Amino acid sequence: MFKGQYTRLILFFIPVIFMGCEEDFFPELEKTDPQIVVDAWINNLPQKQTIRITETLPYYENKFTPGVENAIVFLMDNEGNRYDFNASGISGNYEWNPSVTEPVLGKTGNTYQLLIIIDQLEISSVSTLNRVPEIDSVVFRYEDGNSFIPQSYFASFFARDIVGRGDTYWIKAYKNNHYLSQPNEINIAFDAAIGIGSSADGINFIQPIRDGINPVETD
Repeated sequence: MFKGQYTRLILFFIPVIFMGCEEDFFPELEKTDPQIVVDAWINNLPQKQTIRITETLPYYENKFTPGVENAIVFLMDNEGNRYDFNASGISGNYEWNPSVTEPVLGKTGNTYQLLIIIDQLEISSVSTLNRVPEIDSVVFRYEDGNSFIPQSYFASFFARDIVGRGDTYWIKAYKNNHYLSQPNEINIAFDAAIGIGSSADGINFIQPIRDGINPVETD
């Protein structure tokens, strides 16, 4: 019998540093022929209309995509009118300019076919110039700052969706003549709301859409 004896268990915590390796990896990609890319957003505002035609580049090619030159570009509508787009001097850009006799391109409700001919290649697309509502007013409100945003004035627009389900809109906003074009500033609506599943036909646009015209200062 042993009195007064005991065993001590001592634990050691040993710091360990986990280190990882990072290595650039460039997989071999299949080589393909260049593809034609057409960027054509046409409206009926009294302003120049531009269609841009470019070619794709290999994934690892760190260059701007080259413009396609010597293309024949024009629009035809369902009334037989033809609108020619001519080379602008910027490689890949083709323009239609308003005139006294043709101040705007397009008529609401008409169907338009875009035709592009590049050597033996023909590209075609068809779309309708759909209706849009008029903007009733734009108002501003002041909000105190918080942990997410500084104190600011916010703009909102008021407009009513046109009666009839299925209208889709892209609401574009400008601040000091600068187009708000960041991806998180894209403001789209289905009827007066955001999604297809809502019953928002023929009413005022909901607040998230109305407030979507404000610039987003951070990512």
